[in-house]
Amino acid sequence: MKATNIKSLIAITVAAICICLLPWQMALAQNEEVFERNVPNIEISLYSLLPQGSLNQIAPLLGEKGLSLWGTIPSDYNNDKAIFIHIIDDGMCDEQIEIIWGKTIDELDTETEENQVFYSLKKVNQNDALLISAIDLDTVLRELATNQELKDLLEELKMSPVVKPSQKLIIPKTTYSIYSQNKTGNIELMKLLQGRGESVSGSVLPGYNNDKAIFLHLVNDNMIDTQSKIIWGISVKELDTRTLKEGVIYERKIINENWALLISAVNMNELKKALSSDLELQKQINFIKKTKSVTPAKKIVIPASAPNRQDPSVPSPSPVKDTVPNISIKINGENKVFSPGPVIKDGTTLVPMRSFFEALGCEVSWNNSTQTATGTRGDKIVQLTIGKKEALVNSQVQVLSVEAQLIEGSTYIPLRFVGEALGDTVIWDAKTRSIEIQQN
Repeated sequence: MKATNIKSLIAITVAAICICLLPWQMALAQNEEVFERNVPNIEISLYSLLPQGSLNQIAPLLGEKGLSLWGTIPSDYNNDKAIFIHIIDDGMCDEQIEIIWGKTIDELDTETEENQVFYSLKKVNQNDALLISAIDLDTVLRELATNQELKDLLEELKMSPVVKPSQKLIIPKTTYSIYSQNKTGNIELMKLLQGRGESVSGSVLPGYNNDKAIFLHLVNDNMIDTQSKIIWGISVKELDTRTLKEGVIYERKIINENWALLISAVNMNELKKALSSDLELQKQINFIKKTKSVTPAKKIVIPASAPNRQDPSVPSPSPVKDTVPNISIKINGENKVFSPGPVIKDGTTLVPMRSFFEALGCEVSWNNSTQTATGTRGDKIVQLTIGKKEALVNSQVQVLSVEAQLIEGSTYIPLRFVGEALGDTVIWDAKTRSIEIQQN
C-alpha cells in the first residue's frame, strides 16, 4: 500500500474518532459550565483590625469555607473580593477608612454610633466588598447571626465573580509603635492597648522610625539619660522620682513632627491598672491610634540603652519572677533536656514551644502576624496563641488554665495540655519532681 493511501486512512480514522467523541466533549463542557454556574465562587478574604481571637468567633458566622482570615489589614491588599470589618476605636487610620468606606473615620464612627451598625456592598478596586462597621464586637456577632439582610449580602458576595483589577490597590498600614524597656509581658501590654497595628519592641530602638508612637517606661528598666531627655525632656532620675511619687505619669507631645504618648509607671502592675481603669489615658491612646503619621523632614536617632543600669538613689520595685523548678522530663522513658528550661506559672509547667513540639514528633509552624504556634502530628493539629487562654485542637476550642506566653524572649506553652491534646499520657511525680510522657 502506498504511503499516501496510509496517511489518508489514518486521517479518516482520526476524524471519525473525533466525530464520535464530540457529543461527549460537548456534554462535559456543558457540565463544567453548570458546575461553575451553580457553585458559588468563595475566594473571599476577611480583612479586619479586630482584637486577637475574635476571628474565631466571626468565621463560623461567615461560613469558614473559602475564607482567608487576616488579623489586620495588610499594606498590600490582594485586590480580590473581601469582607472589611471595623469597630469604633479599633485603631484603623484615616487613609484606610477613606480608601475602603469613602468617608473619614469621624464620619463613619458618627454614622455607626447613630445606627449601632452600618454595612453596605460596594466595589473596592473593581471587586465586590462587604463593609461592616459596628459599635463593638458583640454587635458584629449579633448582626451576622440574626440580620437576614446582612446574610443575603454575604451570600451575594459569595456568588459574585472575582476580577483581576487593572491596577493593584495599596491600603496603608495603621502605623504606630510601642517602644518600651519592658523585656517580658509585651503581649499583655498589646492586649491592654487593644493590640492592633502596633510594632512592639522590647526596648527603645536605636533607630526610632519617626512615626507616631507610644513610649513606655518602668522605673529601673535600664533607660539611659540620652533616651529619656530626647523622649521625656528630663533625666532618668527626674522621671523616676516623679513616677515613684505618682505611681503612673503620662503626657502627649510632638516628637519629631509626630504625636507620641509617653507613659511611665513604677512597675508593670501599676501600668496595667492605669491602662485598664484610667479613662483619660484610654482617650490619649485612642487619639494616637486615630491621628495620622507624617514623614518628618529629618530622622532622629535614639541611642541604645545601657545594660543593667543601677541607680542607688532610686529604689527598685520588686519584680514578679517565674518559678524555675528543677524538673526532669522523660518522653517514652528517655530523658529530655530543654534549653531554655521549663518554668512553672500558677501551678502549670510551661516548656519552650518549638523544642517541645519537636521532641513529641510534631511538625511546627509559626504565624508571626497572629502570634500562633501550630504543632501537627498525624491527624492531630494543636494551635496556641500567645496571650490567649483558648487553644484549638483539630479546630475545636479548648480552654487553657495558663496561656502560651513569651518569657525572656522565648515562646512557652503548657506541657500537660499539649501532650494530652496529642493523645499522649502525662504523669507528674511530685516526689522526684519528674514528668513522664508516654506516647500512645
